[in-house]
This record gives sequence, C-alpha cells and structure tokens, in this order.
Amino acid sequence: MGGFSLGVVVGCLLAGVLVGQLDIKVPAVVKTVFFDLFLFNTGYKVGPQFFQALKRDALPQMALTVVLCVTCLLMALGFAKLLSFDMGTAAGLLAGAFSESTVIGTAGEAIQRLDLPQAERTALINNIPVAYAVTYLVGTAVLLWFLPKVGPRLMGINLREAAAQRAEKAGPGSDAEGITSAARLFDVRAKAIVIHIAQRSCFASGLPLRGC
Repeated sequence: MGGFSLGVVVGCLLAGVLVGQLDIKVPAVVKTVFFDLFLFNTGYKVGPQFFQALKRDALPQMALTVVLCVTCLLMALGFAKLLSFDMGTAAGLLAGAFSESTVIGTAGEAIQRLDLPQAERTALINNIPVAYAVTYLVGTAVLLWFLPKVGPRLMGINLREAAAQRAEKAGPGSDAEGITSAARLFDVRAKAIVIHIAQRSCFASGLPLRGC
C-alpha cells in the first residue's frame, strides 16, 4: 500500500488468519506438506550456521539459549494460567511471543494425541495460529521499539556514540571482534571468473574478443 509493505512473514500470517475467518477448508495433506516444506527450509538455512557456531565461544551461546527457552516457556505458562487460556491459545502465545513457528506443529501434534473429542481438538488446534499471528505482530513491533530505544538505556550507553567509537577503534579496513569488513576479494575473483568464461566462449565460437 503505497510505500508500506507487510513483508513475507506478516503477509502470510494475515492471509492465514483471513483464510480461517472466511471458513475456507484446507485439506489436511496440504497443511502437512506445506508445514514440512517450511521446516525443511528453516533447517536448510539455519543448519550450517548452527554447526559453524559450535566453536570455543559456543558455550555462552548455548547457556543463553537454555535461559531464553526456559524463560519464554515459564512466561507463556504463567500468562496462560493468569488469563485462563486454553491449550491451543497458550501454544500460539508461546510460538508468537518467542517468534518460533515450529511450536505450532509440535503443539498441534501433541493436541492431536490428547484423549479429547475430535471437535474439541480441532478447536484447540485452530486457536494456535490465531494466537500466534496476534502475538507475533505485537512481539515484533515491541522488539523493534525496545532494541534501539530501551536497550541502550538499560546498558547505560548512547547507541550512536558507541557505534562510532567501535568503528573508530576498528579503523579503516581492519576487522575487530564482531565486525566484518564489506570488502571481499572473492567478489573481484568472481567477476574475473565470469570474464574468463565469456572470453573462452568467444574463442570457442570463433568471434573476435572485441566484438564479443
């Protein structure tokens, strides 16, 4: 709409909510296939980064992960009890607030195995994506406000000044911890390879290099 774009994730979430509100029936096999595709793409993207991070500094990151997961789980359970949410809504709250879409599938499978009437299980599962969509939107918006506004105040720093000092300390063309230069030699090599391939194609076709 004009210069405003929802983005892929938020657009899909709102489209999913709209499909649900319009009572459009989606076959179970379609849901399963597309969710499996989502899981595969997530693992395909994050997997290499995960194994590359398992270095000497991985222990603090793993500890932070455990603290974050336990905190999010306890917070979601606490608010679900406080607000008397059902299991489906509570799972959607956890998934959206934690920005972890895989919780949707895990919670859905767990609910399907409960000893409840099918209609009740279906209602609980349908509540998951609705709660997820709402809490994801709110959580993302609050995070975008919290990081640049509240976070630096809690740390007692000025974000712009700290960034400028970090850049000055790193110096031009040098890499400090956590800072990577945008200059890449392989970019130049990649261009050279393309030119070399073009030259070989010209020679193979008998065309003069200048005309090619």
